[in-house]
Amino acid sequence: MQLGDASTNLNTLRDGTLALLGYVFEHGWESDFSFAGVDREYSERFGAIHSKPLSPEEEEKARTLLEHMEASRKASIAQYEKDGLPPFMRSRAPALESGGDSDAEPT
Repeated sequence: MQLGDASTNLNTLRDGTLALLGYVFEHGWESDFSFAGVDREYSERFGAIHSKPLSPEEEEKARTLLEHMEASRKASIAQYEKDGLPPFMRSRAPALESGGDSDAEPT
């Protein structure tokens, strides 16, 4: 049997194949990473955000988040200069309150 063979039907599958397919469909994860799929997912998730202007409160919240992200980025760079480890190899992220000391307990 070849994959995609037009004559293939459920009666010609080998023993255990249906159980395996059932497991895959029940436990697997499928993502449409085509241009159309990504566009559709992006529009569903963020379409409402892009369809109207931000309120002053939403804009302030976004600016606060950006400031926090920039501080985290700088702390990560400082930590890299100390230990030479990229972020994904660290046991935890550098603490912002302690000036980037990764040995400090998180607050």
